[in-house]
Amino acid sequence: MYLAYLWAQERYGPKLHARCMNLLKAVGDAYDLAFRDVDVLITPTLPNLPAKLPEGGNSGGPLTLMRMASGLLANTSPLNITGHPALSLPVGFSSSREDPAVKLPVGMQIIGRRFRDVDCLKVAAAWEKAFDWKTV
Repeated sequence: MYLAYLWAQERYGPKLHARCMNLLKAVGDAYDLAFRDVDVLITPTLPNLPAKLPEGGNSGGPLTLMRMASGLLANTSPLNITGHPALSLPVGFSSSREDPAVKLPVGMQIIGRRFRDVDCLKVAAAWEKAFDWKTV
């Protein structure tokens, strides 16, 4: 990511940086708007199940692995810049895309209002008290 930043900075300069900062502000504002009606937001931690890693240590290189992981952070990474607290907890299992016999853990992400980390913890505690994620 840092190398991509350096490349973009060299190629496009401060104009791109300013535009990105405006977009980051818009993302935070959109979350704040959603919290006008609710205390927490619930999303899947990952938007889809991860792909199976290549076998035998032959990953095809870092770009191949990055391509495989592309988009997996779409639900979590925006919160790194908005200031909204979030946590993920396991809530069950889902079948692997490549082999339905393989069960992969599924996570629930709880997102709270800025500076309201305790709301996320309370919701997570209530869910854990009500359900055993290993049997769901």
